[in-house]
Amino acid sequence: GRRKLGAVVPDGGGADLFIPAQGAPNGSQVPPQPGGLFHGTRVSFNPVAIGDSKVSDSAGKSKGGQTVCMDVRPLPGQVGLSCGVDTNAGAKEKNDDRLAAVDLHELGFFAGVFDGHMGHSCAEYVAKQLPPAILTAYRARAKREGGVAKLSVSQEVNMISAAISEAFEATDKAFLVSARKKECRDGSTAITCLVSHGFEVPLPGAAAVPEVGGVEALWAKVAKRIGKADDESGTAVGTPSTSEKQAGTVAVAPGGVAKLFIAWCGDSRAVLMRGRQGLRISEDHRPRRKDEQARIQRAGGVIARD
Repeated sequence: GRRKLGAVVPDGGGADLFIPAQGAPNGSQVPPQPGGLFHGTRVSFNPVAIGDSKVSDSAGKSKGGQTVCMDVRPLPGQVGLSCGVDTNAGAKEKNDDRLAAVDLHELGFFAGVFDGHMGHSCAEYVAKQLPPAILTAYRARAKREGGVAKLSVSQEVNMISAAISEAFEATDKAFLVSARKKECRDGSTAITCLVSHGFEVPLPGAAAVPEVGGVEALWAKVAKRIGKADDESGTAVGTPSTSEKQAGTVAVAPGGVAKLFIAWCGDSRAVLMRGRQGLRISEDHRPRRKDEQARIQRAGGVIARD
């Protein structure tokens, strides 16, 4: 991930093997193949004895006098993240929706749906320009911090969140400049997600790290609201199972997690599925919200019912 460090969990058990910054040929880039170097990926590597040499981990601890993994590559035939889409014009003459689904180096997999209004120009512009804008904003912030290796989980999460917000605002301003020149009057909503890899959490028995943001607390509310048993499993609907409460995103790779970042503008909506239970993880930007009313009025807009 962004820290360019990692560990291999041996099939035969034993201690994890350290992957130094030079251990993976792709560095911090998101692998182009679906099986990429994500948590739980099966890999091949060349063991190298460090001897008395000194290699440091993300905490600055010496990794001298041990075997490390070099030339770490994913084994072929593995299935990673997949993305599917269905879109239709509805009552419109033309389909003004646009989509984005790309790998963002260092960050993870980004996907977005952009619902164009009164034309497709805005949706098409945002779909192309927002992903690279997020990466540019993130890299600038990481550079100002001197890299991410020494940042805590919460600091890194806040950095990525701020970069996404900054990119939304920058893309909006850039489109307005172009729209004024071309006299375009169309707009677009946006609902986006970023599945970001490379986060480290304590192994069992280590001190816990407080969760920053996240939707786990919302699932508890869903379970409490429903308050009934699932016919097949006999467990409360919406209650995460024991395995889902483990630290790792992938059961066989404890200590590493991916995080989901959701950002939106307008009334497009994101829903997270867990089994048969859905959870809304975005809140529509609609004029009936008081804060949205205030924002529209501050911008000189008028709210009217048609």
